[in-house]
Parts: sequence; C-alpha cells; structure tokens
Amino acid sequence: MKWMEDLSGIFKGAGEEEVLEVFHWVAENYIFASLRNDVIEILDGHKQRGDTVVIVSGAFSGLVEIVGQRLGVSNVIGTKLKVIDGKHTGRIIEPMCFGENKVELLKEFLNRHGLEIDRSSSFAYADSIFDASLLKQVDNPVATYPDEDLRRLAEHNHWRMLPDSIERDR
Repeated sequence: MKWMEDLSGIFKGAGEEEVLEVFHWVAENYIFASLRNDVIEILDGHKQRGDTVVIVSGAFSGLVEIVGQRLGVSNVIGTKLKVIDGKHTGRIIEPMCFGENKVELLKEFLNRHGLEIDRSSSFAYADSIFDASLLKQVDNPVATYPDEDLRRLAEHNHWRMLPDSIERDR
C-alpha cells in the first residue's frame, strides 16, 4: 500500500538506533496508553495456558517487537523496514503485513517454527475488517473493539465480539 511506503520514507537515512528511539517513544506515548485491560487479561490467560501467542500487526516490526516485549510475547510479525549498511532506505521489505499478507506471513512464521494452526483450539483477535482473512483461519475468531464493517461481519458469522456489550442492533 502506498501510504505505508510513504510512511516508511520518514526514516530514510536514519540509523537503526534512531528509528528504535522513535518506536520506543511511540510505544510509550501512544500504544501502551491505549492498551485495553480486558484484552490484556485475555492475552495473559492464553499465556498462562501455554498457548502459542503471535502478534501479527501492520505496524513496523521494530515497533511490534517493543509492544511484544512489554506484553511478554516474543512471537511478533510486522512490516519490515529495509536497512542497508545500518541505515534505513525509507522503503519496506515486501510483503507489507496487511490484509491477506498477514495470513501468508503467519503461515511462513508457523512453518519456520514447525507449528501449524489447530483450527478448533486456536483463537484470533482483530479490530479491523482488513483482518477478516486472519480471523477466518481459526474456529474461534473474536472481533475485538471492531470497526463497523468487522462488527457487521462478526454478527453475520456469529463470532464473539469484545466488549461483550457491543450493541448488536444499531
């Protein structure tokens, strides 16, 4: 997507440490403040049960790694930035982690680690209609604070939604 390519351009010429500083700042000032306690409790429950947890996000992978560290999740997949000789080129490494590509990148990750999705016992959580293909990979999809299009799809497919109190008859 063009907008992601454009966004990566702000890092052109920056060193890896500089970009990492930006990611830490964004995580501290925006992402961590917006994490929802109910979602964190569900995540913690999966970790306590010993489930393999993977965060798959369209965000830049360095930022997703920082979020994963805070949440105690070492398995993360994001959009990779291209770096040559320690400097960012301002480009991403295809494919961007978005839409159908999320499914493909997750499958590649699972193959590399000798894992596979057990549909009946696996869960997927997402908030955007663009993640519908990811949700369809499991028998336990959860529309989590969904956008309007995902809410409608979840209702149509009788998927669980968080919060449980989402109005279903708007």
